[in-house]
Amino acid sequence: MNNKNNPLSPHIQIYSWHISSIISISHRITGVINIIALTFVSIWISSMLFGASSYEAIQAALNSFIGKFDIP
Repeated sequence: MNNKNNPLSPHIQIYSWHISSIISISHRITGVINIIALTFVSIWISSMLFGASSYEAIQAALNSFIGKFDIP
């Protein structure tokens, strides 16, 4: 039952990336980024509707170190 002629999985050093796999991975990453951004914008807009006290919490988050993070 132990067959030594089975092919081995390609190692990461010799595996060549195909354009379809690169596009698929980048599509998934941008989808996750879009969901996170839309969720944050929805929470931000709904906090403006609920009043000044809830908007202050979002404003404090935007003024924190993470909120001021900028990609050059």
